[in-house]
Amino acid sequence: MRYTTLACDFDGTIAVNGQVNDDVLAALGRVRDSGRNLVLVTGRILDELIAILPDIDLFNRVIAEDGGVVYNPESGEVRLLADPPPERLIRDLKERDVTPLSSGQVILATWHPNEIAALDAIHASGFEHQIIFNRGAVMIVPPGVNKATGLRAALREQGYSPRSTVGVGDAENDHAFLRECEFSVAVNDAVPIIRSQVDWVTQAGAGDGVIELIGQLLNDDLRSREAGQRHSGVRLGQTLSGEAIHLAPRRENILVSGPSASGKSRATLGVIERATRLGYQVCVIDPEGDYWGLSTLAAVGDEHTAPNVGEVLQLLREPELNLRVNLIALPFASRPSFLADLYGRLHHFRSRTGRPHWLMIDEAHHMLPGAVDQNSHAVVLMPSTGLVMVTVHPSFVARPVLDQIGAIIAIGPAPEETIAGFCHATGRKTPAIGETRSVRDDALWWQVDRGAQPLWLCLDSSETQHIRHKRKYAIGDVGIVRSFYFRGPESKTNIRAENVLSFASKAGIVDDETWTFHLYRGDYSRWVGEVINDRVCARAIERVEASRNLIPAESRKRVINVLLDRYTLPG
Repeated sequence: MRYTTLACDFDGTIAVNGQVNDDVLAALGRVRDSGRNLVLVTGRILDELIAILPDIDLFNRVIAEDGGVVYNPESGEVRLLADPPPERLIRDLKERDVTPLSSGQVILATWHPNEIAALDAIHASGFEHQIIFNRGAVMIVPPGVNKATGLRAALREQGYSPRSTVGVGDAENDHAFLRECEFSVAVNDAVPIIRSQVDWVTQAGAGDGVIELIGQLLNDDLRSREAGQRHSGVRLGQTLSGEAIHLAPRRENILVSGPSASGKSRATLGVIERATRLGYQVCVIDPEGDYWGLSTLAAVGDEHTAPNVGEVLQLLREPELNLRVNLIALPFASRPSFLADLYGRLHHFRSRTGRPHWLMIDEAHHMLPGAVDQNSHAVVLMPSTGLVMVTVHPSFVARPVLDQIGAIIAIGPAPEETIAGFCHATGRKTPAIGETRSVRDDALWWQVDRGAQPLWLCLDSSETQHIRHKRKYAIGDVGIVRSFYFRGPESKTNIRAENVLSFASKAGIVDDETWTFHLYRGDYSRWVGEVINDRVCARAIERVEASRNLIPAESRKRVINVLLDRYTLPG
């Protein structure tokens, strides 16, 4: 499910005149029974709330006093998120005849029109408290405290995310927490400013509106209400007609596919960047160590140490932590079983919390291969959503996995062939391409089972400079055929460089005649551009090759420095 938490305001939303009727309580109970997290977010002072709400234990958490107090009904634990009201401020308010005046554990509460006297008392006392309105109620709260800060604290404590939360309210003090939620709802009799700034306004008011919301939430996880939603997911790019395409978390599985060096990493990096910036949690399964340059991802595993499934799961319990699981030290044949173990244990956690919002699996044809005993990997193939799988060869991915794909991003010089290959592998009819490609960098976006034609898509760019398979090219082996050979004129030598660091090392020892022979032919930039797939580096080497006035020692130094600046690994 996409929405794992329902956060409700109290007065004017689930309660009328301080009372919650039986039908609303029954609807809230159905939310709990569905496995979702139920949170009450109110401006009420906690002791007063407990006295009037005997069913308070229906909620997993209560955020009281406009975000200043978090209460766990099951354990009875109370956590204050700010200091108690200052005695001097209370005294100044009483001196100005601010009555009635209620003192909570964090806030002070009164009624209109006492806000003027309250502001005067705040200024006179020198404190930084602020006034928050709740229809006729006037809340005096500490600086930096509101329902949004309280909701964030409670969700973090529980291991949930605002990006998986639906919020419903009716009054001015609900504005902050509704903006914090992924999907915001106002009951029909909410104040106009709240009605104008939410994703959906129910047809009914107060408790009946909440019942309406709960019915929709349990019926289709609010799919039918998401058109025009503020938090529509992560922007992927736009179609030729200018329509923005977004990836909604936990809605469908995405396949990113195309030939080697076609831009798959660029598309994936862009999704990761924008997802983490928006507060979604991402976990990247990185078989080749390609994503090490992303500072927004914490790493588990490196070149020397294989990751531990238990450590991965423990780190993912922190909702704001994004993770890269580096498998480069894990034997190649062990990687699919590692993913099977991880995903099997992660599946229940994702079902409960909705996190991580995206699980990205690079080299999916190796991680989820079709030519394996399906029974041994059945846990990986359990129905799920929120997977992004990146592969050169869709037909090499296990068929049960391909059958769960909801959309394809096909990249490269012939994306139509990628879609055709996917359709052949899954027994689908290949769709017609109804538009004309505008530029070479366009990709095809196809929502597989919705009966729509694939659309040409201009992908949004990635801000992260990414060198494809940087570590593999730096220290691995590109193969006998693709290696660089220092042969010189008349093939007097035959010195093989199997990777970038080997090239840099051997470039320093070949004789000047052999060095300049390849330099003037443009062999170095051609190899880096075509085999290493690094056009930026290749262009820098081209400039050295074009400088015919350089002595061999200087041209060697410059070419080697270009390579080592980009491919020397961090210590």
